[in-house]
Amino acid sequence: MPHSECRLKLMFLMCFKNNIQVWGLALVFTLSLIEQKGTAQIGREENWEEFLLEKLLEISMNDELEDAVSIDFSDYLERLSSIHARPYDLNAVSSEELRLLGFLSPLVIGNIMEHRRMAGRFISVHELQAIKGMDLETAQFLSYFVFVRAPNPLEEITYRQLSRKGHHEATIRHGRILERQTGYAISDMERSRYLGSPDRLLMRYRYRYASHLRVFVNMEKDPGEQFFGNTAQQYGFDFYSLSIELRNQGRFASLILGDYQLQWGQGLGIWQGFTSGKGALMHGIAKQGIGLRPHTSADEINFFRGIAATIRLGNLQVTPFVSFRQRDSDIRRDSVGNKTFSSLGQSGLHRTPNEVANRFELSQYTFGVNMESQRVTWKLGGTFYHNIFGGEWIPQPAMRNRFNFSGSTLSHTSMYYHFNFRNGYFFGEAAASYPGGIALLNGALLNLHHHVSIGLLHRYYQRDHHTLFGRPFAEGNVAANEEGVYSGLVYQPSRSISFVLYYDLFRFPWFKYRVDAPSGGLDLLSEFTYSWSRRTKISARFRYRERDRNVNVIAEPLPLIGLISRRQARVNFETHFGDRWRIRNRFEYVSVSDGTLPREHGWMFFQDLFYQPLGSKITGNIRLALFATSSYETRIYAFENDVLHASSFPAYHDRGVRTYINARWKLSPRVDVWIRYALSRFSNHTEIGSGLDQIEGSARSELKTQLRIKIP
Repeated sequence: MPHSECRLKLMFLMCFKNNIQVWGLALVFTLSLIEQKGTAQIGREENWEEFLLEKLLEISMNDELEDAVSIDFSDYLERLSSIHARPYDLNAVSSEELRLLGFLSPLVIGNIMEHRRMAGRFISVHELQAIKGMDLETAQFLSYFVFVRAPNPLEEITYRQLSRKGHHEATIRHGRILERQTGYAISDMERSRYLGSPDRLLMRYRYRYASHLRVFVNMEKDPGEQFFGNTAQQYGFDFYSLSIELRNQGRFASLILGDYQLQWGQGLGIWQGFTSGKGALMHGIAKQGIGLRPHTSADEINFFRGIAATIRLGNLQVTPFVSFRQRDSDIRRDSVGNKTFSSLGQSGLHRTPNEVANRFELSQYTFGVNMESQRVTWKLGGTFYHNIFGGEWIPQPAMRNRFNFSGSTLSHTSMYYHFNFRNGYFFGEAAASYPGGIALLNGALLNLHHHVSIGLLHRYYQRDHHTLFGRPFAEGNVAANEEGVYSGLVYQPSRSISFVLYYDLFRFPWFKYRVDAPSGGLDLLSEFTYSWSRRTKISARFRYRERDRNVNVIAEPLPLIGLISRRQARVNFETHFGDRWRIRNRFEYVSVSDGTLPREHGWMFFQDLFYQPLGSKITGNIRLALFATSSYETRIYAFENDVLHASSFPAYHDRGVRTYINARWKLSPRVDVWIRYALSRFSNHTEIGSGLDQIEGSARSELKTQLRIKIP
């Protein structure tokens, strides 16, 4: 066995055996900036990122959830940006690498592999249009991430070139709300207040040597948090993250020290990072886990901290992992001095004295292993993990929490599969928790005809099934207390016409938040898209959702269960004018009713203008939006363009005008600058927001800047 491989194995086994606790790590680095001449592609990043972000945000966001958390897409966007900068060779790319893209269905990936096997090497990227099941829009989008070249036997790189061939990238982002918020004006030490400044600061550093070594460093300060404060933030930023990854070292496909994420199966056991779900992209119902990967975003919640490795043993891959983290929690002491808590912090914010007091109060130790075997047409795998808290979890005394997890230890195991059979892709996962119950999910994507595809999915999650890290297909992204059946249809009679329809029927056997009884609901979506040229597209969408929920009736002393129905219609138009200008228009209407009060209504219209000339150093876009909603129930979410690797999906509600301008200036082939200014002005308002975020006045504005430097 090579000496280096032996050392890597020994290091991992020692860490696993002795349960090494990996704490916050900081990396001090100095960059020598050397201006270099070269050429770069201009204007392509914004195009693919904008298109994909809106699609993914829609299928990942459920605006019916009152306790929905914000979604961080930066790690996924950074992954695509890295692939975009160094695209895959179509004649060498694997199905696993194509799955990393996230927007290709399993059937299309299998058809690409089959085409290459049967027809031989690709001659041109344009051959993608001949792939079975590949529509023109997807083929064009995929071309951003693949290319065709002849094999080069001299391309092998030795480790001696590590210092000369490495690629560095540093990003600095700053943003703040320009108006003063109440939380920053309070000086009374006895009151809740924001301890820090309103500045949001993010710094990132990336190093990559070919495909063998990658280093990721993230540092973030949220608005309201202290910077080099006296207590929680005495070391500067509130959040530090470091990941060091070695790839393709002997039997080690990947070895990560520091922060990492795991994605396996259909999300019943462990799924961290971006996840797909219901939406106009039907294949999103089938999750495509990418296994072990570095944690590259500023998400402070959904990651492990420790050591993990993926080891190849023939056709079997084994991934053991160990993690130790300090979590935010409301720690209390019982009568004998033992630690108890009722919730885990999910925001990552440490702005107020109370948030700082709960910071890193609870230890969480997790270890486990995943094993999977894969062939060309099938994959079978299983995951086990055991979690130990440094205290006992005691849920709040409420009927809806009766079957919630309680205790200090939890074990979870799951098995998953997928396989191709003729024109179908079948997938599923079964899971069990101890203590607790089981969860089952099974589905299929079927090509019934060249123009017709369907998707089917059934899920059964017992009310006492517990998973700490799962994010499966579900109405609430929780694998508990839910049963449902989903069916979807995609009809494409030609490359210019597409029709999507899905229907999801679900029920909740036990109480939920704001529903004091067993309940249910349905979700229906239809969308028609017509592209009469490669530069012009129009789409129309209708969505109907209904769910049971508590409603207050004046004559009744207790809340009754009422049916909340929501109708939503959208028309979207987009076209290009020459090679420089593009416009996008959207009108959206929503109405909501609970059966006891008059139906509430809301609408939103926006106009986008894009300036993206090929080869220009300056690109940008601007939006003007008008909106009017009866209440927060009729809010409308809309994707907004942002600086590179950032995502914005705000809720438009109340009555007013919103505008923003987003610009990029390419100072040199290695240096980019972004700036974004957004303004919301509300009608008949003397204050905006509530609590510590309240602003006196009728306007709210935000300024964001970003600098990126790449070497070489």
